[in-house]
Amino acid sequence: MLPLPRALLLACVLAWALCAPPARADAPPGPEGLAYLTEQYYPYNYAENGAVRGLSVDLLRLVWARMGMAERPVTVQPWARVYDAALTQPGTVAFSMARTPERETLFKWACPIDAVRFVLFSRAADTARTLSSSSLEHLAVGTVRGDVAEAALLDLGHPVRIEPVADMELNLRKLDAGRLDLVAYEERSMRRLLERTGRDPGAYAVVMVLRQTEVCYAFHRETPDALVARFQQALDEVLAGPEYEALVARYLE
Repeated sequence: MLPLPRALLLACVLAWALCAPPARADAPPGPEGLAYLTEQYYPYNYAENGAVRGLSVDLLRLVWARMGMAERPVTVQPWARVYDAALTQPGTVAFSMARTPERETLFKWACPIDAVRFVLFSRAADTARTLSSSSLEHLAVGTVRGDVAEAALLDLGHPVRIEPVADMELNLRKLDAGRLDLVAYEERSMRRLLERTGRDPGAYAVVMVLRQTEVCYAFHRETPDALVARFQQALDEVLAGPEYEALVARYLE
């Protein structure tokens, strides 16, 4: 027979093992444990001189502050890679993502960052020719690979020649050189991008609206509802205050 003290100790250890709460290794991550991914999409999110900036990035930092957490790293990658990560890797947040019916159940959402319009742009000198076309058939359209504007083009049902790239600036060069007929992009982003790259926005024109929607923070679908709700509450508080208006004035006006 075991000595009494050892027997009591063994009994205590066994009781603790049976009654102790589950190990925290499987506990869902808090907002500090999420990976925040974005793309190069000026002026909403972009990398410049080693820093990540933009309306949605600065807004995210304000949300973190409201949640009482320290800033987290934001990784800039091509959009197709960002989208795939948010779709397949738990603990991932992608932004700024257009919230569309096709994507609704694929992610959990905190909205909005902004309301946007995805449109087709042409060179102003080509507007008459483009507008006289009965359809987009056989026209070459530059897009960002995996962008919602690309999906909207496919939804039109015309045999459009889509030429996707990772960076819209490349498509602008192709448009200027006459190697593209149109480019598909978010309207205000395009106008700010034209200014940023030294182009005259008046030399380009909107010829068709493809889709109007909100852009949001999209969480992997396994993210706990309580965490997304906590994020949404902090976002709502920031959107209702003067800080958000200051961001819009800084980046979009």
